[in-house]
Amino acid sequence: MARVEAVLGKDWAQHVEGQKLKQDGDSFKVKLNTSELFEDWCRKVKLYSRNLQNVHQLFSYQYSKLGLLVSCRNCSPFLSC
Repeated sequence: MARVEAVLGKDWAQHVEGQKLKQDGDSFKVKLNTSELFEDWCRKVKLYSRNLQNVHQLFSYQYSKLGLLVSCRNCSPFLSC
C-alpha cells in the first residue's frame, strides 16, 4: 500500500474511495497468505510418509485375457491420480 500512498498522497485512506481501496487491498493480502495451505500439505506429507510401510511400485504388470503383458499404473490416493 506504500505505492498507493506515493501516488494518491498520505491521506488517501481517509477518503471514501480510499477506504474501499484499502479494504480491498487488505482482503487481497489475506488471500495471498498461503501458509495455511502449506502447513496442511506438510501435515499430509508427514502422515503419508509415516504410512509408507506399504510401499507400492508405480507400475505393475499383469497378463491380459489374451495372454499379453499389460502395464498398469498404481497410484496412491494421497497423490490424487
